[in-house]
Amino acid sequence: RTHNDQRQYGVTMPQTREQIQQINDIEYEEVFIPEWLPKDKRSRIREIDGELTGMNGDDPTIREALSTERNGIQAEGTYCVWMLSAVEWGRLTSKTQKTLGPNQDENKQNHFARIAIASLRTQEGAPIFQDSDVSWLSKKSFKTLNRIATVASRINGVTENERDEALKNSATTKG
Repeated sequence: RTHNDQRQYGVTMPQTREQIQQINDIEYEEVFIPEWLPKDKRSRIREIDGELTGMNGDDPTIREALSTERNGIQAEGTYCVWMLSAVEWGRLTSKTQKTLGPNQDENKQNHFARIAIASLRTQEGAPIFQDSDVSWLSKKSFKTLNRIATVASRINGVTENERDEALKNSATTKG
């Protein structure tokens, strides 16, 4: 669009680098991870056609428990998957692509855990995991880690095909 088009549609663009610098363009999406709830709460939830529901169907108590937020407080079992900055994305992809010799398979297996480590944070943006958690986090459910990776890929503008291609390339790249 031209500058005239922007005025016609009421679109205003920041004019200075200082204005652009002040814009917070890093957002997050909340994702419910029932697998990480205590066992007594997990047993009351089931998944039907990709939708989480109570064991007794449309139970309003369960529906309320499954909502991501009540009265401004994050519900238990809900985690924030954050967009990554360009620096963070570069760090994540370089960790995935650092594959030397016998570590290639291990690095590929750790890919989904690395995505979780990079993108799961508190609502305030503080990391939940540390890089040193990759080993034990990689042993968590693939279904759970894939759910996180899918949300992280979507909000970061990465298609599943691009994510899978990066993973495939990490197995062949020599660092």
